[in-house]
Amino acid sequence: ASEYTRYPLLRPGDSNTYVLTLQDALFTLGYLKEDRLTGIYDEITEEMVKKLQGNSGVSADGMVGAVTWDIIVMEINKLLL
Repeated sequence: ASEYTRYPLLRPGDSNTYVLTLQDALFTLGYLKEDRLTGIYDEITEEMVKKLQGNSGVSADGMVGAVTWDIIVMEINKLLL
């Protein structure tokens, strides 16, 4: 985890509350539709994570670790300002 976030590493196939948190963030940022908030890290979620990563200039590996969580938090904070 990083100084900003304390979320676990997420990868395709995971199914938990953190995945739902990720999906909600992706929805807020315009990457996912609301009906995709399932808590299951499926192919669509992976595709949108890779898109976010690519748009942010980091390696688009589809895994959500500290760097990707930080990007998500920073992007959401921009929306709140």
